Amino acid sequence: MEMLRTEAMVTKYVIIVPKNGQLKYVGRDYNPRHDYGYSVKVNRAIEFNTPDAASRAMENFGLHGCIGKIEKHTELTEIMECENISIESVKQFGPIKTEYTEKEIECEYASFLWSRSRGRYEQVNRAVQTEQMCRNRLQEYISKGWLNEDYDTSKAVFKKRLVSTLCTEWEEVKEVKDNGK
Repeated sequence: MEMLRTEAMVTKYVIIVPKNGQLKYVGRDYNPRHDYGYSVKVNRAIEFNTPDAASRAMENFGLHGCIGKIEKHTELTEIMECENISIESVKQFGPIKTEYTEKEIECEYASFLWSRSRGRYEQVNRAVQTEQMCRNRLQEYISKGWLNEDYDTSKAVFKKRLVSTLCTEWEEVKEVKDNGK
């Protein structure tokens, strides 16, 4: 009998380049034509399934940098409700490791354009908090010529997603003695 798995790890690869004296990720809204779209946040980086795919993209973008390996950890933290199953029978499988006390859920919107060369829709700008802001930003990108010519601007799709933030209880930080250093 296969047991319920409560944790999973996914490995992805990102491009890291030196930019203005610091290392940055090539972001999801990266524009090689205008050298725009770098990020210091790993969750804003373009993710690739293999190091070879990241390396090919770096070559296609004409960038010189490094490939970084990131691991995404997913964990079942709580079983909320059960129907037709005793909660005691669920608890017998062992404790769930972390308890979260706060949960914040937001919607974010992004615009996607059809990439002629890749044959798929791709996110072309940073996710924002409102649909109208997303539409306005795409129109600005188009009118100012900030998009790669590969994108078909007549094929725009607007998408939204929920972003959840989970927080643990605050823990006191123990004092560390300086020892004169």
